[in-house]
Amino acid sequence: MRDGLLIIGTLSLTLEVLLGGACIFSKRAYFCAVKVPNNEMSIAKLYDRIVLASDLPDSRFKAGDVGTIVEIYGDGETYEVEFFALEGSTLAVKTVPGGLVKPVSSSMMLHSRELAA
Repeated sequence: MRDGLLIIGTLSLTLEVLLGGACIFSKRAYFCAVKVPNNEMSIAKLYDRIVLASDLPDSRFKAGDVGTIVEIYGDGETYEVEFFALEGSTLAVKTVPGGLVKPVSSSMMLHSRELAA
C-alpha cells in the first residue's frame, strides 16, 4: 500500500509543520492533509482477526479461514497469522502475503469445515 493522505480538521499550525502537511484556512475551519506512513495505513493491526481472501498456496488453509495477526512485516506487505481450531488449539502459524488478508466485518459469520490432513 502506498502512502496516503489523512484529512484532519481543526488542527494547530504546529502539527502541520511537524508532519509536513498542507493546510487550508477558511472562516469556520482549518483543515490539514498530512502524509501517513504505510504502516499506519495497513488494513490490519497486531492481534486483529483476519479472513483469508483466497487459498493460501502450499497449505491446507482456504479462502474464508479466520486467523489472528501475530506479527506484521514490511508495513503490512506480509503478516504472520496464527490459525486456530474451533476448540482453541493452534493449528499453525503461517506467513501470509498482505494481498491475501482482509479484515473481518460485522456482516461476516464463522463457518466450520474439516481440515484436510
